Amino acid sequence: MGEEGFKRARALIGEPLEQKILNWLDTFEDPREEVKRRVENFKDHPLVPPDVIAHGLLLDLATGKIEVVVNGYQS
Repeated sequence: MGEEGFKRARALIGEPLEQKILNWLDTFEDPREEVKRRVENFKDHPLVPPDVIAHGLLLDLATGKIEVVVNGYQS
């Protein structure tokens, strides 16, 4: 990207550049808590009927293991 590219990005995105990029990428600290939050947001959406069962899964990219974080049948 080079120095000129960073100058253009800063002018376009604003400061603090790093934090704004992280916000744009929608980063998070704890993946399990993020899965729980997103399932709750989905279930609370007005267009989602209350009887819809929603699960929250987490994929470990290193091992390929899938973890059930939210079991919709137990919620």
